[in-house]
Amino acid sequence: MLRYTVAPKRRWLTIDPLSGITLPRKQVTVEQIYLTYAKVENLAEEADKIDPAISSTLVRFLAYVGPRIGEATALRVSDMDFEKRRASVLRTWKEDDKGKPVLGSSKTWERRRVAIPRFLVVPLKRVCSGLPPDAFVFLPKRGEHINIKNWYNRIWVKAVARNGLELPGLTIHKSRPHFRISIHRCRGRRENGPKHLKSCGCQHTLNVYASLWPERLDEVAEIMEQQRDRPLN
Repeated sequence: MLRYTVAPKRRWLTIDPLSGITLPRKQVTVEQIYLTYAKVENLAEEADKIDPAISSTLVRFLAYVGPRIGEATALRVSDMDFEKRRASVLRTWKEDDKGKPVLGSSKTWERRRVAIPRFLVVPLKRVCSGLPPDAFVFLPKRGEHINIKNWYNRIWVKAVARNGLELPGLTIHKSRPHFRISIHRCRGRRENGPKHLKSCGCQHTLNVYASLWPERLDEVAEIMEQQRDRPLN
């Protein structure tokens, strides 16, 4: 069969009927990755050996609180409310036309508050200690903010390798929701609320619960802490 591009060249057709049509991309199925609490903690410990200042807290924050890496590294000290155990996600790091990092609105285009588990309050207070309100929470030793690509290559890749987690698709972005999903499975229907988290099955995250039951974020976070404590202790 002659290709449609041949017909216009031979003047059998005046135009190519397929011009301007973009074929759909081939869908590649990637196996989802679910890390246990122990694996998350091991990953944080390996990150701490490489960078004892902030990286272990950042790994745990990504895993248990659930922001994207660009959102987490864009948090300022003034965004943290340790008394209420909340963090306000207002911005994220993006790249401009030249590939340089710039601050922009978060992906959800809205202000949202996420719950901070009780066991993360002290480590977060430690990394914020002595910093002015407008400073970034996860402040590197050098520079005004974390360079995500550098952190990925210098900390994340090495910590993953040392922990024996060199799995296809295990990147910061892709593994972050899988941490949350594996933690917050529930069998109860969506409208039943956080009280059904204890009988986990359907896949939700705290970001979903934040919009459905904002007044019960603490309950969800406490259940998560209990589930985390069992295998670790």
